[in-house]
Amino acid sequence: MSQNTLLVTVGSLTDVERRARDAMATALADADTTTDDDPRRLSFPDAQSLFAVFSPEAVTLLRLVAHEEPASVAQAARLAGENREAVAETLERLAAHEVVRFDGDRPVVPYETVRIDLGVGAGDDTERAVEA
Repeated sequence: MSQNTLLVTVGSLTDVERRARDAMATALADADTTTDDDPRRLSFPDAQSLFAVFSPEAVTLLRLVAHEEPASVAQAARLAGENREAVAETLERLAAHEVVRFDGDRPVVPYETVRIDLGVGAGDDTERAVEA
């Protein structure tokens, strides 16, 4: 994975705190294992929060913006066959989580891949990856 990848996870606050402690311990030990190829991470506390941002409509719009590179929100709405207000709201929600950014009115997806990892085991690290 690279910086062109966004890794989206679902985990408890305890999981996020554990990863932060591990990263801090590594940094303090001066044993930085991060590289420019490490993906950006975005974590949600539960699946409901994840799906509020990555709804099926949002994923479809995300793909459309990445592939079609519309010049504006209005053009993205026309390409999607949706009203501008709904598209703007979805893009703003994605932008609030830094999944999309704006260059003026032009929405931009700064990632080649968005990977969503969902733990499906009972308290284990079993994950299922779904590429969006």
